[in-house]
Amino acid sequence: MSQRERLMDEHQLSCADVKPACGSVPVEEYTGGSVSYYQVPIQHPTSGGDPYTAECNDIIEALGMNYAEGNAFKALWRRAAARTLGLAKRGYTDGLYDAEKVEFFGKRLVVQETARKALAEGEVTCGR
Repeated sequence: MSQRERLMDEHQLSCADVKPACGSVPVEEYTGGSVSYYQVPIQHPTSGGDPYTAECNDIIEALGMNYAEGNAFKALWRRAAARTLGLAKRGYTDGLYDAEKVEFFGKRLVVQETARKALAEGEVTCGR
């Protein structure tokens, strides 16, 4: 059994979980501005209404995400856009990089929330 097969089995993944949609290679785009891999058409909004295009950054700003939250969200968005829509950041080869970013920023969120909780409970002070 290959390392990939072992990891897939260990994490209960199917080929659909690890391959882009329909086995396609993601379309690469340059970064630095508004690009299609950060946009997704919403044809049937949950609350009804007209179809629209959701943009990753608009959601990050609307929810007031901090740096770690925004970066984790963007990494998840990019990973899903490459897998399901075939849209990817230039140089994208697989979802591992974005998965590692989610893990890194997830750990930062745990540190931030632990510190916030300790401060709220009076276990630490802000040095004032």
